[in-house]
Amino acid sequence: MFAPVSKMNAASPVSDISGWVSAYKEAFVEHQHDLSQLTLVLPDDCLIVVGPPRLAHASGDSAFHPVGFINNLQYTETRQVQPLKALGSRRHIFSATNAPVQGSIARMLLLGRNLLNSFYTEAEIPTAISDRNSKYAGTGDATWWANIEEDLFRIPFGLGIIYGTPAAMAADSGVMAGAEYLEVCTLVNRSVSSAAGQAMVMEQVAFMADRVLPWDSYGSLPEGVVDSPMSIGVE
Repeated sequence: MFAPVSKMNAASPVSDISGWVSAYKEAFVEHQHDLSQLTLVLPDDCLIVVGPPRLAHASGDSAFHPVGFINNLQYTETRQVQPLKALGSRRHIFSATNAPVQGSIARMLLLGRNLLNSFYTEAEIPTAISDRNSKYAGTGDATWWANIEEDLFRIPFGLGIIYGTPAAMAADSGVMAGAEYLEVCTLVNRSVSSAAGQAMVMEQVAFMADRVLPWDSYGSLPEGVVDSPMSIGVE
């Protein structure tokens, strides 16, 4: 009986130049892709969580809250780079510094926590801060928060992205492709989109963050997620 997940007929991936010259018609480069439908990172297999502003402050699974119904998430890291030259040389040198991470999230509005509320589900809000806010409607899971000028939204939060694949989700080991954590996320704006004939009402927020960290298993990644890549035996 043929076992397609563990036994494939393609040549091993090319890992050097000489290997590519002799096997470029038969082999993939760097990664084996015969099982790409199982090993590609897909949006369906990714999880978004919110947690403490700094990853180092997390203490186990309970520090993170999964956020559902997100339709779109994007973020961008940028560097400010200044090219320089010195007299007597045609060669360039470069000086660089970092810039804040910028991102946005779009989510469907639903009966339950709205996006602003979800960001602070696991946060302990000091009474001195919450008492300074305007009244907002709802209680418990039905709470909607708004008005980003409130002092409450001066408190930053963390945003974690766990990247999974169909193979990773099906594996008993629970190994993921990777994970990242955006530290000190600060809200910049919020917008709501509603139009006649539209199938849903969308809530969108834009934010800045201090930095993006690779999220490994050193005492802070949710249980079952480890820092090694998913592997499937190929023979």
